[in-house]
Amino acid sequence: MVRLTRREVLKLIVAGAATATFSPLLHARARYPTTESLPPQPGDNAVSANWTWIGRAIYRVTFYAEPATSSERLTTRNRDEGFQLLKRVHAPRSAHNDLWYQTPLGYVHSAWVLPVRVYPPQPFIPNVGEWGFWGQLSQLYSAARTAPHPQAAKKYRLIGGTVYHVVDAVTDEAGTGWYKIVDDYPPRQINYEWVLARDLRRIPRAEIAPIHPFIGNKRLEANLTAQRLTCYEGDELIYTTAFASGLAATATGRGEKCVLLKQASRHMCD
Repeated sequence: MVRLTRREVLKLIVAGAATATFSPLLHARARYPTTESLPPQPGDNAVSANWTWIGRAIYRVTFYAEPATSSERLTTRNRDEGFQLLKRVHAPRSAHNDLWYQTPLGYVHSAWVLPVRVYPPQPFIPNVGEWGFWGQLSQLYSAARTAPHPQAAKKYRLIGGTVYHVVDAVTDEAGTGWYKIVDDYPPRQINYEWVLARDLRRIPRAEIAPIHPFIGNKRLEANLTAQRLTCYEGDELIYTTAFASGLAATATGRGEKCVLLKQASRHMCD
């Protein structure tokens, strides 16, 4: 019989509690697949490399002859209309955002443009495996329906570039492929919707593989004054980008925080 001291028992209790709290493998929404549990991925590399950079107007936008609001106005596009993005251009516009896009229609400021990678219609994957896979919407937008049928009620409009957990695949009577996706909103409740398979790109494993998983002392610094996010590995700067912090009602918290869980997809609000 093994006898443990009181100190040793307390250490085991603390270790067990920490494991249950912080291990992502024990989290209800983080039952991640292993490589062996996934079926082969048909044509991922060829399909994923073939995309067009499209801008979606978030609100009504104006196109100019030059990257300046003082130049000639050429045309406009309404909300949700798309247009090809040719390249980024930096020119004075505001104190915090000097990014413009050059397009076939002229120059448009980036403030009200959502850049989206639009792919050709995607191949249908009838066998999604036991766990399923992560899929990214590959069109500007698509409908999430209550059943795998084009006449089924539309629950949400999905926006290009957003990511979903695919858990099933079926074809309707016309032979059209549909994917069943997880919807974790409202909180503490799991629902499901259906989306056209041709509008959802299976994300290759290489795109979501951990980056330098065995390097310690990683940290993110969010500068609320400069509105800039900076990523470090030790003392080495790895990545920096502009970001928009929360408004007063949902302000970004100050101080040091710990990342307990990272998710590929999250339905934040209705």
